[in-house]
Amino acid sequence: YGQMLSTTNRAEYKAIHNELYQSLAQLMYGDGLVVNGKTYTITSLAAYTFADNTILKSIKLPSTITEVSSYAFRGCRSLETVIIQEGVTVIKEYAFESCENLTNVSLPSTLLQIDTWAFNCCYALTSIVLPNKLDVIGDYVFSNCNILSSIIIPKSVTSIGYAVFGNGCFI
Repeated sequence: YGQMLSTTNRAEYKAIHNELYQSLAQLMYGDGLVVNGKTYTITSLAAYTFADNTILKSIKLPSTITEVSSYAFRGCRSLETVIIQEGVTVIKEYAFESCENLTNVSLPSTLLQIDTWAFNCCYALTSIVLPNKLDVIGDYVFSNCNILSSIIIPKSVTSIGYAVFGNGCFI
């Protein structure tokens, strides 16, 4: 049914890897994946879905998913803009960790929880607006975000983890 891709050439592997991820990112912008006239809705992202992708610059997550999975975008060093649409309630651990060029993050009003290390080492992040229904901010969420200087924590937050702004944040 399908063909297995196999290569021992690191450069070739990286090119194939990036091409596949770019194709998946393009799919996320639409209403779903269409195969033989049938539309399949994207309802979740597996852990590491886009991890270490070096060409992804922006992503708009579909409103059909409810969480950003663990490590989903970890190490996407070229990622600059993330738009998370309404419906997402949880950003799991390490989801955007080491997205070094991330400058723009749009969070939905439906977001209730940001897990441990979610935005750690997002060095270019200067500000973020947290939604009014947010309840939990996990440990080290904005740790090592060295130029993060503007954030308002809503009154709805009942739990703030350890060292949320640790290691160099200017909050």
